[in-house]
Amino acid sequence: MSIAFTSGRRLAPWSALLLVPLWATAQSGHHASIHQVELEAGHADPPPSAHAPRVLRPLPRQRQLDVSVVGFLPYWTSESHWQAMPLDLLSQVCWFSLELNSSGGVANAHGWPQAALTDSLHTHGVELLLCATLFGSSTLRTLLANPAARQAARANLLSRMASGSADGLMIDFEGVPGDQYGAFGTFMSEVRADLDAAAESQNRRYTLMVCTPAVDWNGAYNYSLLSTVCDALFIMAYDYHYAGSSTSGPVSPAQGWGSWNVAWSVADHLAWNGQRPEKLVLGLPWYGYDWPCQSASAGSSTTGSATARSYAAALALAQSHGLRRESVAQTPWSAWQSGGWRQCWFDDTLSLGMKLDLVQDNGLQGMGLWALGYEGSRQELWHQICARHWQETPPPPPPEEPWALRLQVVGNQVLLEWNAQPGATSYRVYGAARPFSPPREGELLEECEETHCLLPREMGTRCFRVTALGDRQRLAGLPADIHQGRMISKGR
Repeated sequence: MSIAFTSGRRLAPWSALLLVPLWATAQSGHHASIHQVELEAGHADPPPSAHAPRVLRPLPRQRQLDVSVVGFLPYWTSESHWQAMPLDLLSQVCWFSLELNSSGGVANAHGWPQAALTDSLHTHGVELLLCATLFGSSTLRTLLANPAARQAARANLLSRMASGSADGLMIDFEGVPGDQYGAFGTFMSEVRADLDAAAESQNRRYTLMVCTPAVDWNGAYNYSLLSTVCDALFIMAYDYHYAGSSTSGPVSPAQGWGSWNVAWSVADHLAWNGQRPEKLVLGLPWYGYDWPCQSASAGSSTTGSATARSYAAALALAQSHGLRRESVAQTPWSAWQSGGWRQCWFDDTLSLGMKLDLVQDNGLQGMGLWALGYEGSRQELWHQICARHWQETPPPPPPEEPWALRLQVVGNQVLLEWNAQPGATSYRVYGAARPFSPPREGELLEECEETHCLLPREMGTRCFRVTALGDRQRLAGLPADIHQGRMISKGR
């Protein structure tokens, strides 16, 4: 059965009606996601930092991931837990969250900034993203429809990002109404422009990501525009069965279970973002749902709302009551009696592995995790990431003469030549009357994109120095203001 879309990306009404018998849990409109449920659960805020974060950009690694691995770190995760996690297996950590209000103010910062987190992540070469949250159609309409409120939100986000020495932002706005399709795209474009302006003065680049729904029921997310202004769209590929579902079933079915599943969500994002898989991160669940049910049968009608269970807790229930496995999506689940039937559905290495295959087969930028800490003391989920995506990449040995600066007098000019430097986008040439000694750089003579320049032959200039400029990640992970250089001293 085909699914028809309007130009605004909404499901056509007839299509939604025909699909209800295939999957009774499919609901149009916004329901509270696991992000919102957990944020509203009343977790205690962490204590404030004893010191300010160090201004330290992520350090380069001797080994690296071959995809992005983006993990949400809820503010209630203990420092002792995240300090013990294999942080080298993460490329970005999203601190969850800075809550906004409809006027663009900060409703709750939940202890941000956390200096120990910033320092630890940067020491391990991990980017820290500050996640901003706002949920609900009415609240979001109020914010997005008001340019002054949008501006206030942007100013607060940049200020709070800087206060925690974060490397960028994750925007988690859920329930955007369809009539704010254009306004939300405008807001994200404005955030991108703000980040670029801030980065230019610091000779760096800030990362911008945005959470997108598994199914865009309201037709509110312009995937093409978002893929242009953002570094990645974080597909929340979970809650296909959610806390309020009328039947039990997989939280994140890779395939099957009606028309909406993870494979469909990936294809939908690709269809509407212009077939740019490098802009998609597939978010996966490290949690499950425990429903009260009418029976022990898979897909049983539920008799109440589910309780969210972490991966560690859901696995413990399955080990206690017997692990079952659904045959199509390979999702594990368990059923038991406790004042009536209960069922808990979650994901393990096998079912998550099927979705990691989708990442690889579609050439996506990477995978995402909701949420760090939910694995408890279990290590098998980390082991799977390591086995699939952790690559030994020792740095190449440096050449004997990495710059090989050469000087030749040509008539009334001096021809200066050097070797191209990996990741460099331009070069600066300095001159001085005597050998250079830090921090004195000499006089800036020229900036050029080529690996040579012609300079006037001046008796007072006898020493030359060349530095490389470029994106810090491309320059072997070095900050843009720290570069290798060579000096040559020649007489007349």
